[in-house]
Amino acid sequence: MKRIFLIIILLFSVQMLFGQDYESKYNTRIVMINYPDSVIKAKILNTQKDFKMDDELMYYWYNDNKIGSNRGGFIGKPLHGTYIVCTNDGVLIKQGEFENGLKTGKWKTWYLSGELRSIEIYKSGLKNDIHYYYSEEGEILKEIKFKNGKTVELKEGSFLNSIFKKKEKELSDDSIKTKIEEDKID
Repeated sequence: MKRIFLIIILLFSVQMLFGQDYESKYNTRIVMINYPDSVIKAKILNTQKDFKMDDELMYYWYNDNKIGSNRGGFIGKPLHGTYIVCTNDGVLIKQGEFENGLKTGKWKTWYLSGELRSIEIYKSGLKNDIHYYYSEEGEILKEIKFKNGKTVELKEGSFLNSIFKKKEKELSDDSIKTKIEEDKID
């Protein structure tokens, strides 16, 4: 009988130990903010949690029914979990995740037409991996590679697109010079 009682107490203690960790780590609530043209649905930390802030990072927070951001600090409750912005008609505009007020994971934005506008990856508030930017027709306009918030590589769409854009720019620069010279003559 003592063994059974001891096992029950042990199991209850383990459950309480992990339950408290889970509760403190994931004690969030959902807030909804209605604007004339959109709705924001965000998770925020429900309790005050002490964590070291970096003066170089942008923190996002909720206070007085508003979402705000500051570099190196915040007021109110930090965003922590899913973040969604959509129009009043239900069109998805932005979706991502926060952890302790910092952007993390994959962030997507959309045009009002529903077409994908961008995909960005964050790690602890810093841009990482390849970010994609699309036209409203779905073509990749730009790819930028980041590592720990710093640009590593920049591409303007495909190789052929960059060649044609360069030629178009050269042509337009020449036509501007020609126009200026014509104006000087007159």
